[in-house]
Amino acid sequence: MATALRQNANRVVQFGKHPASPEDRTDDNPWPEFPMTFKLDYGYKEGLEALGEDPRKYEILTQKFEQNDDGQVTALHTLNVEKVYEDGKLVTKEIPGTEQVWEADLVLIAIGFLGPEQEVLEHFGLKTDERGRIWTVDGMNDYRTSEEGIYAAGDARRGQSLVVWAIREGREVAEQVDQFLSKKESKQVV
Repeated sequence: MATALRQNANRVVQFGKHPASPEDRTDDNPWPEFPMTFKLDYGYKEGLEALGEDPRKYEILTQKFEQNDDGQVTALHTLNVEKVYEDGKLVTKEIPGTEQVWEADLVLIAIGFLGPEQEVLEHFGLKTDERGRIWTVDGMNDYRTSEEGIYAAGDARRGQSLVVWAIREGREVAEQVDQFLSKKESKQVV
């Protein structure tokens, strides 16, 4: 957000299909859980100061992109949505008549990370930490999980983070897997 503005973007808008977080904790988010409340970090604060409004737009779903003859994006088509309960499940429901077209020169897609799929973790019997991430033997320096031969790296064990960490961890875990497989092969040869 702030970087785009510093690079002289005329306008920056961030869409999210979720509603804005509440100012205060809700009854289903008590301490000591991580507070799921509205935050205005430095990037959004800088956007607010530069644009005169919060650059985040909530409960909006992108429907399609428009492009010119050269394949360059020219616009996004959006629709407002709301979270409602249907048959006991929270679902995202489109609101008819709220279609909007947003001119655009560049679109970046950033999809949030809520954690690894719990069903997969349960299937393999993997231990998790207090935040639902895959537990590894030595925190940040060892990629072995609670099950022999299964390794974890990147967001699945670190949590939502920078892509450079995922790249580094991908390389490091590859070395550990190679060492594991080399030892396993040498035992089978004997």
